Amino acid sequence: MKFNRSQVKKYLQLSDFTSLFIEELGWDYADISPIYLSVNGENYTIKAISQKRGLMVYHCLPENGLLPNSQIRKKIDIEVTSYSQEHLIIYTDKGQEKQIWQWVRREPGKPVTSRENHYHIHQSGEGLIQKLETIYISIKEEENLTLLEVTKKTKKAFDVDKVTKKFYDQFKKEYSTFLGFIDGIPVKFDQEWYAS
Repeated sequence: MKFNRSQVKKYLQLSDFTSLFIEELGWDYADISPIYLSVNGENYTIKAISQKRGLMVYHCLPENGLLPNSQIRKKIDIEVTSYSQEHLIIYTDKGQEKQIWQWVRREPGKPVTSRENHYHIHQSGEGLIQKLETIYISIKEEENLTLLEVTKKTKKAFDVDKVTKKFYDQFKKEYSTFLGFIDGIPVKFDQEWYAS
């Protein structure tokens, strides 16, 4: 089975996360009872969609139909962590049109950092699809796959600030070098504009 972008996009638009993970990403069924939470007076049902070697994927359904704000999402994540240390939570609104994908980085000696991806069914979703391609598990990988490897793949997909910072640091370095090569433009502002 190969990564099928059009099917992945279809399942994203339908908010059919079970089919997305099981049929398209090579993950396994999660046979776990739903988690029922009450946070700040609002009720949430957290359903296990799938798992791979213990890394769980949950779908959070708010009883009021509204996407919870970032503070509530952090509280939900803390509660879910008591059930499964390594996980991904997908929040949807009542109409299943808006999604927030939340992965939280937990590393010893570093602050807990929430990484979120917002998606609306009328968007192309290309950025999210690229992340999902990173966590796709082929049959070839299956035999020797461990929780650590699944966690690394998930981190690589969703912990993008490090990659973005590295890109901009490299860009800044090359931009400065390029500025040094510009001849014939006497005004510094014009040189900077040309280099960009």
